[in-house]
Amino acid sequence: MIRDTLFVAAIAAGLIAWDHASGPIFPDSVYCAIGAGTATVVGGETNATSWSANDGCTAYRPECATSWRTSAIQTVCVHGTIWDAYKIKLKIMDD
Repeated sequence: MIRDTLFVAAIAAGLIAWDHASGPIFPDSVYCAIGAGTATVVGGETNATSWSANDGCTAYRPECATSWRTSAIQTVCVHGTIWDAYKIKLKIMDD
């Protein structure tokens, strides 16, 4: 039982060290779920993708747009590393 606990702890410590040394190794949602990130809402936007060439219109004039691309509002996770999150929780200071 103790050996299994130590084995799991060693694997967890190895993953945290690898994540800290190489950057994010897990999906963004994992960082937010364990408290190593902050969920941020990114607003959607609508952009024109084509313009009419009729009636004296030229490209890139908003009033001449004939089709648009709309991106949806989405939530993204802004994160550092797992070590950064636990460093704050454990109040460890780096020099």
